[in-house]
Amino acid sequence: MYIDAVLLIAIAIILYSIYKKISKMLTLLENESRVLYPENDADNRFKVKDWLRLIYYRSNAAMYSLENIDYALNYDNPAGGNSAPAKRIRNLINLYAEYLIKTEQLSQSEAEARAVFEFSEFDIRELVKKINDSSSGRNWKKIGQFFVTGLLEKDCAIQAQTLIPHDIFAPIWDLFKKQMYVKNKECPVRIEAYENSYKDYVKNRSIVLKLLDLGIIAKVEPKRPDAYWLGDPTFRFRIDDLEEIRSIIYMGGSFHDDAFFESRYNEGSLDRVFRCSNFP
Repeated sequence: MYIDAVLLIAIAIILYSIYKKISKMLTLLENESRVLYPENDADNRFKVKDWLRLIYYRSNAAMYSLENIDYALNYDNPAGGNSAPAKRIRNLINLYAEYLIKTEQLSQSEAEARAVFEFSEFDIRELVKKINDSSSGRNWKKIGQFFVTGLLEKDCAIQAQTLIPHDIFAPIWDLFKKQMYVKNKECPVRIEAYENSYKDYVKNRSIVLKLLDLGIIAKVEPKRPDAYWLGDPTFRFRIDDLEEIRSIIYMGGSFHDDAFFESRYNEGSLDRVFRCSNFP
């Protein structure tokens, strides 16, 4: 009984709120009508139904204009083969032909002919889905071709010349101090940084190569025989004392102390580069 009473009160409050909103709207319409039409012209004054009709017609006109704009933007315009829709279809046909060559072992001419036929006769969305599904994974063959060129090692060697001790030591300090790396633990470490560009990619690997040259770390060879180590460098620390590592990197000279790195960490300006593989 008590719950029913509360529910009725709540409904009454909601209805009253709706009534107040409608009443306010009608008052505004009435005031607007008085502005447009003087008191002595009451017969010609807009009524509520007139305002609603006007709103309906204006909304309809706006919708019609938007439909026309959409139609114009997506219309197969007279530019023929140079129109945007034509270029899109042509590119999709080329991609689908490549897909058929890989999956159906067709020749180039056979794949192109079938791609044109399928795009003319069948649902384009399903064909695009096939292309997307086939290209969702990374193309490991092409990636491997880049690695064997030696270009990455060359770029890393150039980048290593610009590194300062802070660049090399900061990610290690973060690993030992903020990720609680456990000394003497057989825990492989790898790059876990967010790399938004090739420049970032090269810099992080140049840090790893510098640590390798200094004898601070040792490679952990990849399990897959065809894997390229520098693509996903994994390593263990040969020296696991942070102060000794600091001394080697700064060559026994002046160095940035813990307070310096702590302040950078608190500011959010200390980028995370390394992460222990066994950490969550």
